[in-house]
Amino acid sequence: APVALARSSEPEGLALERHEPDGQLAWAKPLGSMSPKFDCHLTRMAGGWSVVASGTGGSRLLTTDAEGEILSDTSFEAVELLPEVRLDPEGLRVVAGSRDEAGGLDAYLAGISATGEILWERRFGGLGDERTAYFAVLSDGFLLSGRGPSTANDWEATFFIKTDLEGDAPTCSPEAP
Repeated sequence: APVALARSSEPEGLALERHEPDGQLAWAKPLGSMSPKFDCHLTRMAGGWSVVASGTGGSRLLTTDAEGEILSDTSFEAVELLPEVRLDPEGLRVVAGSRDEAGGLDAYLAGISATGEILWERRFGGLGDERTAYFAVLSDGFLLSGRGPSTANDWEATFFIKTDLEGDAPTCSPEAP
């Protein structure tokens, strides 16, 4: 049966709703207050749903069971998440986006447990804004891509960052050819 996000009757509230094939509401589960300025996205995950609510100033990741009961609610200060939640090869939830660091944006990647605990966080960036636009799960890690400042010119360039399964990326040595 179709499941969707809907604004609830509580102020700035969001609900997860399931409808019967004939369109009748089967159930509605309140997810709590979400700013109307947040973009909200629903993703089907094994055994339930993930809801990403993201906007300027922060984001939330909620996971529910198949009946809409909240299993975890994780907040991310100063992080604007991409709408996708992905699972790594071992079932860890992984999110990516951009984190506001001292007035500039850095690419951001985090691993989240089934209980909503942030197990690890990584940020990648330098001078200027690095905005993550896409990320993928590989068999041995993650791939982030986006736009950031060029080191050779005054224009933006596309970046790609390949990490291992803990989000760590090899560092470049200034002495390397």
